[in-house]
Amino acid sequence: CLPLPSAIVMSNEQTLYSTNRKAIDSSGSLGSLYDGYKDRILLKVNVNSIEKQSEEYKVRHCIITNDSKDQKLNILQMMGVENELRLSILLNIREKTGISAIIDYSYPINEYTRFFYYYYLDREEQLSNNPPKIQSSDESSKLQTSATHIITGIQTGIDIIIVLELPFNN
Repeated sequence: CLPLPSAIVMSNEQTLYSTNRKAIDSSGSLGSLYDGYKDRILLKVNVNSIEKQSEEYKVRHCIITNDSKDQKLNILQMMGVENELRLSILLNIREKTGISAIIDYSYPINEYTRFFYYYYLDREEQLSNNPPKIQSSDESSKLQTSATHIITGIQTGIDIIIVLELPFNN
């Protein structure tokens, strides 16, 4: 994934840090409120009046694991799922949906197991780099909420993981 800016400095010396997360829940959109403690999307904030930027990428990435040493490879890590989100999934803090459900793969992983991972990034959309404007754009967002972040950028594409069990050759 392409990194978003690591920090945005506002004129009143307040620093806003950005966090990247691979989406395992497709319900998020620009302006959605996010609870970083429980790795979940809470609700959508109206950001229709805020300036947005969009850029096309058309990037493809493919990984094929094909020998026994890869059985120890963390599948979610291979797919680019961040450490914090992987931990939330493994501790069942976050529901295993989408590509994260691969963690519950119930068959043995051995030298006859192959993982095909394909990733395609189509485009990225971002809200303007004007944090005060984002913060004041929707008064309803001031409701009591456990949100720790607002989604200001989204990368759109696909992630596919295929597990292939080869036959034993005796």
